[in-house]
Amino acid sequence: MKSKDPNRFVWWCSRETVPTPYYALCLSKRNFRKELKRLDARVAGPWITRGAVATAHDLGPSKGPQGIRHSVLVCFDRKRERLDAAEFGALMAHEAWHVVEAQMETMREKKPSSEFVAYSLQTITGNLIHAYHEMTKLKTVKKGKRAKA
Repeated sequence: MKSKDPNRFVWWCSRETVPTPYYALCLSKRNFRKELKRLDARVAGPWITRGAVATAHDLGPSKGPQGIRHSVLVCFDRKRERLDAAEFGALMAHEAWHVVEAQMETMREKKPSSEFVAYSLQTITGNLIHAYHEMTKLKTVKKGKRAKA
C-alpha cells in the first residue's frame, strides 16, 4: 500500500504474521452463489451438505479481496435447525477447524504446535461468531437494501 502523503513519517504494517486464508460467513444460498460468482470460484457440492446445518467450502486459490489468495466460505443455514448458544458455538468451532486446516495447508505446515492451533481455532471461531451476530443485527428492507435494526 503506497501512502498518498509524502510527509508521512509512520507506516503501519499488516498485523498478519502467518499466511491465513480469507474466510467468510454466508447465511443464504443466494449470497453463496453471488459470492462464488464474484470470486470466480466453483464448488462441487451444495451450499450446505445434505443432512448438515453448516458447511465450510475450501475454495483453494481464488480471487480474494487483495488478489489471488486461499479462501474458505463457511455457510450456515440458520433456518434448518434451532441451535442454542452452546450448540451454535460448538458448530462454529467445528467449521473454524476447517479454516485452520486450510491455514496449515497455506503455510505448508505439517506439524504445527498445539498452542498455535489452539489460538488459531479460538480466533477464527470468535470471528465467525462475531460475524454471525453482526449479520443477524441487520434487517432486510424494501428493494433488498439493508438497514441497521
